[in-house]
Amino acid sequence: MKKILLIVTLLTILIACQTDGSDDNSGTGVTGGSAWNGTTMTEPTIVNNYYLISEPAHLAWLAGKDDTLRSEQQPIDINIRFTADIDMGNKPFKGIKKFQGIVDGDNKSIKNLVIEDPLEKFSNIALIREVTGNTTIKYLTLANGTSIGTDSAAGFVADFTTVSGNDFSLIIDNSTNNLKVSSSISASIGGFIGKALNVKIIITNSKNIADIIITNSDRFPYIGGFIGEGSNSDITITDSFNTGNLTSGPDGSIAIGGIIGDGQATITNTHNTGDITGSSKDGNADAGGIIGSGSGIITNVYNTGTIKSSDVTGGIIGDGYGTIKNSYNKGDLSSYNAGGIIGNSGSGGAVNITDSYNEGNISNTIIGIEITLGGIIGRNINQNVIIDNSYNSGDITNTNELSDKYLTIFIGGIIGRSFGGLNITTDISYSHNTGNINNRSHGNNNIAGILGDNHGGNMSVTVKKSYNTGIITNNSSSKYNNVAGIYGTNNSKMATITDTYNTGNITSNATSDISSNYVGGIASKHTTIEKSFSYGNIKTAGNVDEFKVIAGAIVGELIKTVHPTINGTTTYTNNFWYAPTTPTASTIQTGGAYLTAIEFKEVSKFTGWDIDKTGSAWEMLPSAKYPTLKAKVK
Repeated sequence: MKKILLIVTLLTILIACQTDGSDDNSGTGVTGGSAWNGTTMTEPTIVNNYYLISEPAHLAWLAGKDDTLRSEQQPIDINIRFTADIDMGNKPFKGIKKFQGIVDGDNKSIKNLVIEDPLEKFSNIALIREVTGNTTIKYLTLANGTSIGTDSAAGFVADFTTVSGNDFSLIIDNSTNNLKVSSSISASIGGFIGKALNVKIIITNSKNIADIIITNSDRFPYIGGFIGEGSNSDITITDSFNTGNLTSGPDGSIAIGGIIGDGQATITNTHNTGDITGSSKDGNADAGGIIGSGSGIITNVYNTGTIKSSDVTGGIIGDGYGTIKNSYNKGDLSSYNAGGIIGNSGSGGAVNITDSYNEGNISNTIIGIEITLGGIIGRNINQNVIIDNSYNSGDITNTNELSDKYLTIFIGGIIGRSFGGLNITTDISYSHNTGNINNRSHGNNNIAGILGDNHGGNMSVTVKKSYNTGIITNNSSSKYNNVAGIYGTNNSKMATITDTYNTGNITSNATSDISSNYVGGIASKHTTIEKSFSYGNIKTAGNVDEFKVIAGAIVGELIKTVHPTINGTTTYTNNFWYAPTTPTASTIQTGGAYLTAIEFKEVSKFTGWDIDKTGSAWEMLPSAKYPTLKAKVK
């Protein structure tokens, strides 16, 4: 019996020894002594060109070095390896001033780390304040604490800047930041890197789980879950994610993104779930679920965080361009220029969005002279755009009841507005909207299930093999309203709609007696339409003649000749419609032929169409009320 009790006692002691000092922050459970007292510094041992960090005083000693760490015996860079979890005791720690080389965390954690330098008004604040050359950080967790910056601030690296050329690289692998990064006047802050200019950045298998906050700023900072500012840098981020919330104070941010605030990047298998709030006293805040402002080659990424901004909001990119594939947004978006994938595709490069979608609701409650909301892209400015095999199912709502002194409202289930000059193209194919669209503003409204408006006399616009089933409601008493199931307003020479359909009910309650209102099942006016149909009610307020509303089952204003301002021709070929409530007086042409509900099920009635044939766009399913478009074969 005594032997059994002895064995139990020994086992209990052994278990206690193994678990003593353990934590849940990816560390080994081996703790390097007691918590740091804020003053003690001890030079660490160098083994095989590595400083071995086994206690907090070792890290404090490194922070006391004025220059890049080098051995006294030889002028080469000295690396760092952690051999135990260390506890910095929540005492102010200034960070390592300069470093280049390897930081090997060896799956250890730094706990209770408070990085700040209250004596310097403008300073870089992070574990490493400045990287000066090629550097690798791996298998290290910043377990908890804060990084309180006054200039560039971050968890791992505050500043990595070279003159030009991307000659130096920073690699971060299998690491975690849980330091809350905050500033009141900071220029660039991020969970991992504050600022990276003219360098190469590679981040893999890493995560930021801390909040990033700017409480006030007069310098329009960049804020990112991983990187705040990455201008002119070659950035690659893979298999990583952010769950921290990002917030900009009332005086503003210029760019705020769940992964990158500002920069150009290749991003793969990465996501954001943190909520993002961007604001600017000058109305200049670009907020994105992945990139706030910039460009990228983006594949297999997603955002589920709620995003709000005083200016531009995008589920993937706030303001920018690039190639986006197999990506989606499910977070709700709010601003007066918002898009489910890209808020604003500004100047700089083409946009190619494929196999992507938005399921987040998009809304505006902010006063602005131009409101642009789109299920995929809010606004495109002078960029070639391709959207293929993509969709929006989120509701799009403009709830701000503006008076007609405000300029324009553009809302589209796929694109709110696209405009540009010579040789600029917008091409939408195999895409659809099922979200409901509701506008309450009394401005000049341009609203449609696919493309709200395009503007540019020399642009080429094509919408093909696409459809809308969302309900469209325009509650406006303004003078000018263009509302349609597919295409709202066309101001281009070359605009073609082919193989499309709308089944969403359309209601436009324009009641001004000096109105210019056009409502169409497919387009409002000035558009070539081929092999398309509308199936649903088109309702207008009161008598169409009294309120100068021109409505049509296919097109609102039927023009077959050269338009005096657009200088382009329009044709209507092989289009069909059915509406339980007839949309217009019988004397108004509609741009298509009427079919009964029974006839809509008969393939033979759709003259000029290829249905249920090899390679055809259309099929008639046995239980369907009307033809449907075949899915794209990948």
